[in-house]
Amino acid sequence: MQEEVSAFENCIGAGRVEGWFCTSSFDNEKKGWGHVESYSFEGHLFFHLQRSPSLRGVRYSKRDPVSFEVVEFNGRCEAVKLLLPTMPQDDPDEVQMRKCMQCPGKVERTP
Repeated sequence: MQEEVSAFENCIGAGRVEGWFCTSSFDNEKKGWGHVESYSFEGHLFFHLQRSPSLRGVRYSKRDPVSFEVVEFNGRCEAVKLLLPTMPQDDPDEVQMRKCMQCPGKVERTP
């Protein structure tokens, strides 16, 4: 297990990594997971569709470009927050927070 982490450790916390899909969305949706590759590391890096909600219902092919972040879960590395080049690179949580901060409105307190 330590060998797996060391293969990707330079990418953990390094921000977004550019890569490509190893299989198509059709194959990945059947399993609920897939793999990506990148010039930034050797081997296939696992991803789970639950940790990449922006891919829901999106079609992509094997070798299509994708960007992602690398994190470590329970001693195993995983790609998360996968985005196609056509998708906004902003973190959805940050976008929602900015929207909330810009909303005019009145806050009422309840007794």
